Amino acid sequence: MSEQRPPTVGEVLALEFSRLRATGRYGPLETQQQKAEFLKLDKASLNRFQNGRRELTRKRALDIARHLRSRSVDDADVRELADRLLVARRDATPDQVQVETWFEKQVELKSLMIVEFREPPALSGARRDLVDVVGRAVARGQTYAMMLPFTSELSRSGSLSIPLRNYVADLKRSVFTTYRTILEDVLHCVWDEQGDDRATLVDATRRLKLFGLRTAEAGSSVAIGYRLFFLAYPETAAAAPAERWDWVSSGGKTQMIERDSTDLELLALQSRFFPLVEFWRARHCLPETSADITRFATDLESKELYKTSLELGDPLWEVLETRSGDQIVDEFLDRIRQAPSTLARRPPDPRPRKKRR
Repeated sequence: MSEQRPPTVGEVLALEFSRLRATGRYGPLETQQQKAEFLKLDKASLNRFQNGRRELTRKRALDIARHLRSRSVDDADVRELADRLLVARRDATPDQVQVETWFEKQVELKSLMIVEFREPPALSGARRDLVDVVGRAVARGQTYAMMLPFTSELSRSGSLSIPLRNYVADLKRSVFTTYRTILEDVLHCVWDEQGDDRATLVDATRRLKLFGLRTAEAGSSVAIGYRLFFLAYPETAAAAPAERWDWVSSGGKTQMIERDSTDLELLALQSRFFPLVEFWRARHCLPETSADITRFATDLESKELYKTSLELGDPLWEVLETRSGDQIVDEFLDRIRQAPSTLARRPPDPRPRKKRR
């Protein structure tokens, strides 16, 4: 006899909404928007909980159960429903779990991940579920720098063939879209797990930034077709100072593979991203503006180590996000506050029901 599989979070919620609809007191509760409003969630968060892309915290499970049962969190029935939501099965694919586990390790190590995109992000398209993996990692302490190794003029350069110009232009659109999607997910995750504390939300925005090349001569050949993951660790960490990884996507599957690297290769990569690694190790965040990068690089170049040993020169990168952390958080909180108010619950009908003969 086969063992009965546990229900998913989506199945538990579907059963609860079916029960509420049967009472006839709470409106239709048919659409995802209506359900989200009833639970005082935004639609995106409810979708993520239902399809297993985000795990429920104890606090959030109690809050959902409280709305579904219309009782306080101290009620035994509410706590029992919250427990059922917490143990419900997530519909996560094996490769999603593997990538999640890898990112969870990086959160524990508080690492800096620098990703250089010369092909569209693996997080788009059919693997949109993995955006939540990255967003959750950043929300919990991972630092994630997205690098677009092209200047703003390159996609319009006459020195490139039309197919190559179109490729670069499409790549830029894809990376910008993915950055905005991850940023939104980071803020939702922080808001859901840690509350709406403004300082905490602003700090999270400084762990995710998008950078592009400042200036470069547009050559006749542009390296395309790969994504490079460079991992740096705090100087106090027991891990190696840096590592190089590939995010490999093939046949709809995704996995992280570490590449063998010499010390010289890792140092060359760190110098390529100068001074982002140094800034992060000193400030535990990423620079918010291009001016921050320039000032920090100038300070570093005054130190003997950087003048005589590495000769790093001027920084190559600029911040492509034009909004400050405060502006990003203001816009996010405005969207949260402007979400439609919860559905008005229908008052019980005061007229006695007629008995059927």
